Order: sequence, then C-alpha cells, then structure tokens
Amino acid sequence: MQNQRINWKIKGLVKMANLAYELDNMSKSANDKYKILCFLDKYGLQATIDAFEVKKRTLYHWRGKLKSGGRLALNDVSKTPKTKRKRQWDSDIVDEIRYLRQTYPNLGKDKLRPLIKDFCTKHKLNCPSASTIGRIISDDKNKMRVFPLKINHFGKRIKINRKKVTRKPKDFNALYPGHCVALDIIEKRLNGSKRYILTFVDLYTRFAFAYATDKHTAAEAGRFLTNIKQLLPFEMKNVLTDNGSEFKKEFDEQVDNHWHTYPRTPKMNAHCERFNRTLQDELVDYHLYDLENTEVFNEKMSDYLFWYNAKRLYYALGQISPIEYIKMNEKKYGEKCNMLWTHTDN
Repeated sequence: MQNQRINWKIKGLVKMANLAYELDNMSKSANDKYKILCFLDKYGLQATIDAFEVKKRTLYHWRGKLKSGGRLALNDVSKTPKTKRKRQWDSDIVDEIRYLRQTYPNLGKDKLRPLIKDFCTKHKLNCPSASTIGRIISDDKNKMRVFPLKINHFGKRIKINRKKVTRKPKDFNALYPGHCVALDIIEKRLNGSKRYILTFVDLYTRFAFAYATDKHTAAEAGRFLTNIKQLLPFEMKNVLTDNGSEFKKEFDEQVDNHWHTYPRTPKMNAHCERFNRTLQDELVDYHLYDLENTEVFNEKMSDYLFWYNAKRLYYALGQISPIEYIKMNEKKYGEKCNMLWTHTDN
C-alpha cells in the first residue's frame, strides 16, 4: 500500500513489488508446485502426470488454489487437527503429582515415578510412565512449579527471580593461552576465624597463581584479578568461576566474557580444583597456622608458586613446566614472553 501511494505514477511498479513479495515468501514446495502447473499449461495433462506422477485431481486442486489466492496459496498449511485429544488420567494421580512437586519443590519426572508407582499400587490405579508424568506436568497451566519467595519492602511476598548467567560451553577445549582462565577459592578455619586463598589457573598453559586474604569480598577478588592481568604475558578472553558471591559486582565488572559453572558441579572447573588440591597437599597443609598472618603466608607461597610454574613438570604439557611451555609456544600467539615475577602481597 505504501508503494501504491508514493509511486502510483510508475507503471507496473506495484505489480512488480507484489511479485517480489510472493517469490520471497514462497516455500520450496510451493515453488515446485508452481513449476509443475507451468509445465501443465505448456505440455498438457497427460505429459505432466507421466513426468511428475501427480494425480489429475491434485493438479486441478493446485490450479484452483493458484487462481483464488495467488502463488502464496500454494504454501503448505499446518495439518495439526483443530481439536486435539487430551490426556485423561485419574484426578487423584494428577493431584498426587502436584502435591509431591510442591512438597519437594520441582521434583523431576524420573524421581517422581517410583513415588507415583507406590501411590497407584496402594489405590489400585494404572501407573503412568516417567515420560507421561512429564507430559502431565507440562499440561498443567503453571507446570506444577513452585518458586522461592521473599518479603519486599511493602511486606508482600514476591517471587525470587534467578539471574541468568552464561555457562561454560559443553565440550569446550582451550586452544591458546588466555582462551579460558579459571578461578576458585579455598576456605580455611583457624582458631574461630576464616582465611581465604584465591586461586587462578590458565587452562591451556597450566600457569597458576594464588593469594591468601582474610576478606571474602568481590572487591578483593577484583584486585586479585587486576594483579593477574598485569602479570600474564597474554590477554584473558574467557573467565570461568563458580557462582560464589566473591565473583560478582567488582569482579564481574572487570570481565568481558564471564562463564559460570552449574551449581554443585566442580568437575566443570576441574583444572582449578586440581590445582587447589595440589596447593593444599604441597604447601597449605604444612604451613596452615602461618595463615593467621596472611603476609607471612603469601611470602612463602610466592616462593612455592615460582617453583610450581618454573620448575615443576607437567605430564599434560609433555614433562615441562608452564613457563617453558609458554616460551615454547610464544610464536603461536605473537608477543615474546617477558613475564615478571613479584610477591603475591599487594
């Protein structure tokens, strides 16, 4: 209609625009039908039937649709029935599923199946399969789902909306230094107080770093990440952490691509978890009480980290240290390695 009003003096423009619209919105099957009808008009009915093995009644049906609605009428329409069958299960079973989903919030269909089976056996009812239980849950208007609630400043109960975060891609493999780095935290209790060790590992080179502190804040984790950026000879593209509060706010502001692991899934951050265990077995367990004074502990840890990255051999790297591996592969990622070593305290 806009073309008709603006360009009404240009002969054939509207027809050309309508033709372009039809061609752009025709499906492949509609285009094939139109070509068959063109063949029909040119070579006749019998030749078309022999060439495309299409029934006479079908050809006339297509031609009628083309004359009444144009080329777009040849597009396939949905064959879904207007009235669908509805699952009809005993209301007691549906109520029991709803009760269990509310009592044990959002219990999955596979774990619901044994509970529903016991209920059906007791009441002499046919028991639905796990897949059917899942469909019964989907049929419900609210999906039989419950959400945690909180009290707002008006005194009303409101639903807690979980913040969506980016997860680590499935089957991800680091391809170059800095492609993905991982961070975690070790918590230790000493004489009624807590001490924390922030840990860092580059997944490709296995270069690792750590820092002890008595603060469990995002600001402290952000300062730790800033020191790491100054130390590394390559840039970090992706940062992987768990869902701890220390990796929010100030820390998250410094990260462009922040990946999170799923809750209670430490294997998604396996490299950092392995370094945490090694650090505890080789250093922390032997100097545990030095953690009361984090400055003293960080001095000892700086010596250990120098040995860990420069001297300790890795089977995964071909029996060489992380720094040797970085130097050996510096041609692959450009700049020469000029890594500076400093103490871990600020």
